[in-house]
Amino acid sequence: MNNQTENNNPPAPLLPHELKILFSSLSPDMKPVFIKIYRHLWNYVNPLKGFRVLHAYWIVDLFRMHSALTVCTYLYFITSGGVIVVRSDAIYNGLVMPHLTTGSKQVLLNKLKRRGYITRSTWNPDEPYLSRSYHRQPVFIELSSKGVVLIKGIEKDIYNTFMHKSMDEITGTIR
Repeated sequence: MNNQTENNNPPAPLLPHELKILFSSLSPDMKPVFIKIYRHLWNYVNPLKGFRVLHAYWIVDLFRMHSALTVCTYLYFITSGGVIVVRSDAIYNGLVMPHLTTGSKQVLLNKLKRRGYITRSTWNPDEPYLSRSYHRQPVFIELSSKGVVLIKGIEKDIYNTFMHKSMDEITGTIR
């Protein structure tokens, strides 16, 4: 991504101009101390544990590479972080990528399955005692631990980028 494209993205929330002036007036020895304190305060005020991707939706486009990742993040959301099992109808009839055909969505699900991000089965392990929990085709989708790790990693990357963009505004650095 070049600087021109990056400059078109919305900036992090504005911080007081006085903070930038204060940082620029620090000696070179004190600037690393300021950055360390800033990171500590950032993590205290906005901890990663409480951080949600939707809080920083403006930066999500930096990490969205392809449609399969969009489906994976949607599955993470509707499975409550990989906790519950959902039917494939949630993808085929859901609001995620309405411009795609059912066949295209099936191709994306197969791609996620090949990569190990989801598992598909003919029975629902959450409700094994119900007759509706069994089907001839693999209609039940479960986000695998690899898929959960992928999305949590993206959340962490977004969180760190959000923090660094905010700090870059103060320090005047361009990444």
